[in-house]
Amino acid sequence: MTATITATELKTSLAQKNHIQVIDVRRKADFEKSPETIAGAVWQDPENVAEWSKTLPKGQDLVVYCVRGGSVSQGVATALKENHPTVRFLDGGIVLIFRVFHIKISVATIYEKRYTQFTGNV
Repeated sequence: MTATITATELKTSLAQKNHIQVIDVRRKADFEKSPETIAGAVWQDPENVAEWSKTLPKGQDLVVYCVRGGSVSQGVATALKENHPTVRFLDGGIVLIFRVFHIKISVATIYEKRYTQFTGNV
């Protein structure tokens, strides 16, 4: 099984400027409804992981996230694991970022409101 990273651990890593590439792998429809990402993250279509994964530097530490840290990010992390053995997925996804850092947004309305950038300075 692929390892996880918590929201707090990710915040700490970003604040320490560790060399982690954060990849938003929310489904295209989810991303289009709320295109904001964690600061520094890039969006990649999880349906095309076989294509875009070839462009990632081998051995780089990666963190992938989706909406809730479920099958989407876990599937992408599994696909990346061969060339990126330290890949982790964000436990709880971007939704948990809001809960942990008390960003006021209801999980029930997550798709109706725009995401606030998580910068590690919350």
